Amino acid sequence: MWTPERHFHAFGGLYPHPAIAGAAVAAVTKHVQIRAGSVVLPLHHPIRVAEAWGMVDNLSDGRVGLAIASGWWPRDFVLMPENYANAKANMFRDIEAVKQLWRGETVTFPGVDGVPEAVQTLPRPVQPELPVWVTTAGNPETYVQAGSIGANLLTHLLGQSIEQVAPKIALYRQARADNGFDPEAGIVSLMLHTFVGEDDDEVRELVREPLKQYLGTSVSLVKEYAWAFPAFQRPEGIDISRDDDLIANMSEEEVDAVLDFAFLRYYETSGLFGTPTSCQGIIDKLKGIGVDEIACLVDFGVDNDLVLASLPNLDLARRLANAQAGVPAEAEADGAAVIESGQSAAAQIRGNNVTHLQCTPSMARMFTPEDESRQALAGVRHLYVGGEAFPVALAKDLMSNSRSGNVTNMYGPTETTIWSTTWKLDGPLDTVPIGSPIANTKIYVLDANLQPLPPGVPGDLWIGGDGVVRGYHERPELTAERFVADPFEPGA
Repeated sequence: MWTPERHFHAFGGLYPHPAIAGAAVAAVTKHVQIRAGSVVLPLHHPIRVAEAWGMVDNLSDGRVGLAIASGWWPRDFVLMPENYANAKANMFRDIEAVKQLWRGETVTFPGVDGVPEAVQTLPRPVQPELPVWVTTAGNPETYVQAGSIGANLLTHLLGQSIEQVAPKIALYRQARADNGFDPEAGIVSLMLHTFVGEDDDEVRELVREPLKQYLGTSVSLVKEYAWAFPAFQRPEGIDISRDDDLIANMSEEEVDAVLDFAFLRYYETSGLFGTPTSCQGIIDKLKGIGVDEIACLVDFGVDNDLVLASLPNLDLARRLANAQAGVPAEAEADGAAVIESGQSAAAQIRGNNVTHLQCTPSMARMFTPEDESRQALAGVRHLYVGGEAFPVALAKDLMSNSRSGNVTNMYGPTETTIWSTTWKLDGPLDTVPIGSPIANTKIYVLDANLQPLPPGVPGDLWIGGDGVVRGYHERPELTAERFVADPFEPGA
């Protein structure tokens, strides 16, 4: 459980101090990790941070971790105005001081009239070393600095896309390696607004207004520093030439347009919204760029009872994701409910002596969390997987589970009714190729002039042969564009 630090504003007003919230969580839990997300360290003396969180570490019997941020909003710095100008440098300086105090070392600070005072803090924490994350919004330099001190990393998608985060995580891993730390040991935690339900359309409508209101509160927070968060990009049609404080001067209609734009961006690309299975797509993307944890922001305004009722769905999404990654998943009854129809899929496979099974990767993933379904799937002699991109982690899991080793990737669009190429999984599985064409099918990789390209040169994939359909129903223009004469076989 991550507890943030407030601003002097309604946005985040539930959390005046993360150590206080963390202490409350510590008192009523036994297994939950308690993390600050985040302590804005330049607003505090390092001694107070080490003392407060050392106390929480004792209350929780060693379950504390701190994400530490530099801060950005000037009003917050009423607590430590002298630290605002060099907030990030002060943050990295004081991280080291907090870690030293946590270890029980004596640290010297200026005292009365500047006289140095050597200080040790009490109570002694339970953990000998403080787990530290550095919080960053998107500055690549901060990713590098976090890696260079061996810290973990907490980030978000408020002002950056998944594609933009990927090279920054690579910089972070490289900085760890360059400074003598295991590059893979660093934990990259990504915050995503989250609601997992049982129907994609219902989830979208359920979160629309709460998320817009949440984003609207944050617009109010940043309106004096317009566009400090690039998430609030200027939609087309809004004049940006008036002044730098554009948000402060927007009409209600313009603000609503910004919020609609932000909501759509979040829902489609930057949040964990949908069903346990539909959420696996973005989870796979995040795994692919090196994200280790998703920090699910669930308290953005959806009714509390609905949020609590949705947590089993979120847990199922977690178990599906971890099972795909090879992490043992807990066998819980609700996992089978996703795939059973009267009789469980595992029972149907065994009862009908199924030897061949064709399904999408999403469906195959549903078999992996539970021992019963994994065992049933292991006995299928031929497993054909297609219809979606085939994640490497899932391919490895299915191969390790299969007793026959016959798992085949199937590729082809609807326009070629329907499979065009196949590839039987084999070897180290660094990638999952689409393979070679099936009978009566031809595959070409061509340039813009429909000329063949040599191996290794990117081009467009063209499919010919008996499987190609006649065209789209009552769409002659689109048919003429997509269905062209085969330049290598007259009349085809």
